[in-house]
Amino acid sequence: MKDSKINMNKPPLTESEINAAKDFDQILNGSNPGDPEPKPKSKSNTLKVIIGGALVALIGGLFLFLPSKESKVEDLEIKEKIDLSILNVNPLLKGVDVQKDAYTIVAENGGNFTTSVGTSVIVPPNAFKDKNGDIITGDVTVNFREFHDVPSIFAAGVNMTYDSAGTEYHFESAGMFEMEAFQNGEKLFTNADALITVALASTQPGDYFNIYYQDPQDGWKYIAKDTSALKKQPKLDDVELEAKEIKLAELKTELGKAEKKFKKSLKKEGMILPEKANDDLYAMKIAFTNEDFPELAPYKNIVFEITEANEDFDPKMAQENWKGIELKKNLLGVYVMHLYGKTKEKLFVRPVFANEHIASADQTFDELFKEYSTKSDGKLAKEREKLKNLAQYYKATQKEVADAYNATLGVNAYQDKISSQTNIVKRVFTVSNFGMWNSDCPANLPKGQEVFPVFVNEQDEKDTLTFSTLYIAEYGKNAFYSYWGDWGNKDVMDEKGKKHRVFENPLFTFNPMQETVVWFVTNKGNVAVIQPDELKKINFNKDNTTIKMKVYKVVEDVKKIKEILAWK
Repeated sequence: MKDSKINMNKPPLTESEINAAKDFDQILNGSNPGDPEPKPKSKSNTLKVIIGGALVALIGGLFLFLPSKESKVEDLEIKEKIDLSILNVNPLLKGVDVQKDAYTIVAENGGNFTTSVGTSVIVPPNAFKDKNGDIITGDVTVNFREFHDVPSIFAAGVNMTYDSAGTEYHFESAGMFEMEAFQNGEKLFTNADALITVALASTQPGDYFNIYYQDPQDGWKYIAKDTSALKKQPKLDDVELEAKEIKLAELKTELGKAEKKFKKSLKKEGMILPEKANDDLYAMKIAFTNEDFPELAPYKNIVFEITEANEDFDPKMAQENWKGIELKKNLLGVYVMHLYGKTKEKLFVRPVFANEHIASADQTFDELFKEYSTKSDGKLAKEREKLKNLAQYYKATQKEVADAYNATLGVNAYQDKISSQTNIVKRVFTVSNFGMWNSDCPANLPKGQEVFPVFVNEQDEKDTLTFSTLYIAEYGKNAFYSYWGDWGNKDVMDEKGKKHRVFENPLFTFNPMQETVVWFVTNKGNVAVIQPDELKKINFNKDNTTIKMKVYKVVEDVKKIKEILAWK
């Protein structure tokens, strides 16, 4: 079989993409069925020009787009004096965090949603309470984010240590998530009689994990043994999905031809089919006489879009003072705009409607077509009905492809990390409180090599690096270990349970048999890293060992963290 064009890691199709062909009028608005929703453009001032008594208004939102200046990246900062034993989440790098996705739930009805990696969230009716304990109704915003690898956990500043009977352990994670709910900006709470269920996607197949909840005051709390079944989900047949895609492409071509034919038939009868303006193109409002353009006379709020056929169009033309403007139709019925000034310009245009006016235009067309069909004994009615049925069939096929893609993503979102595994694990949580939940296994610090390090900048060995927290992690293991507190200091509990900070030799240990990466955030807010290949080259002394770290001054997102840690 030839290489498939299916991108198994592409983002799930958005609701706007799935519904691009929601109804007949929307299908026939001039945009290609299934095209992604155009990105919103920044508003600009409306430019108005008076020409020979006719008003020409250049529509700012459609005519002129100016690129925004890139925000200057500020120096990164590190949080200081953090009591990590009770910390929920606290990003250490300014501007770097794992984003939260927002979902809207009608509280009295409940609902569910599935994230891009296949996690399923089921919200029963009446699942939310306010601070007074009253059941909430109406729209509720649920913020949800999940963590499936070391770089993401580190970026969010999640505390991965767990205290049990006075012994500190470090979590190996099978997946974590954070959930919050709000209404009108007010924080909401769970309802014990209608608890939310989260089936968390996980790439860790082990059965040795436990469920924990992070209490904002007391830190991680053991909840229960993670006994959820390892639900195997079959991998979707790539051949079947490819066949659906081919069928969709064929339908798109067929629909485009049928639409073009129908528009041509309408034009012969002196009618136009309303088209929605394309936000990526420029448009202008032009005064015209009904006598010259009777097909446009019934409509209001028409603007003229400068078509893709104008390859040499320059937006700077909007800034020139034109002495005259004229709208004509050529022999093929194509609208042409002539501009007269220091130069003469000719632009191909088409009548369109802004998003807020397209519904009204569609209604006008329906009325005109009904009147026309009555007078012409149903002429073109069959052609329109055939086109409508084709559009609906396209919509149904498009939804099948969208559902197939999203189902595939739910199964294979992490196939690049677990290429030998064709199943995904679902770990089920009953959310009794909003906040941070995880499926983790406590582990001790890795042993094998003791290191008394002096960390220096590899670019300048006289630059000794200072920091608060040291991190080490092993490739192939979804865990990272940390030496909390100021480097060279340690928090200890006395017999009365009171915390004290004492000095100790700056020591850390790691397993030299594993590929280990070591890093920290310097007190200047930079990230210093030594990757496994370089760590293996070091001859460790019994006393102090100089370790040269590569320093990154700018780390702008989680992707960059993965890059500098060379996370696999």
